[in-house]
Amino acid sequence: MTTLVLSLLVAVLLVLAVAILVGRRDRSRSVSSEDPTALRAARAEQARTDVQRHLGQSEAYRSRTPNST
Repeated sequence: MTTLVLSLLVAVLLVLAVAILVGRRDRSRSVSSEDPTALRAARAEQARTDVQRHLGQSEAYRSRTPNST
C-alpha cells in the first residue's frame, strides 16, 4: 500500500514538474522570436482565401437570381 501511494505521489510530482517547465518555456517565448516571413505568408494566404470565398459566394448568388433586364 505504501509503495502504491509513493508511486502515485512521484508520478504526480513528475507531471507537475513537466507542466511547470513547459509553462515557463512558453511564457519566455516572445512574439519577436516567431518568423516574420511566415506570419506575412499566413496573412496573405488568409486574404487570398477570403477573396476566393467572397467571389464564390457572389457567383452562386448571380447564378440563382434571374437577370433584371
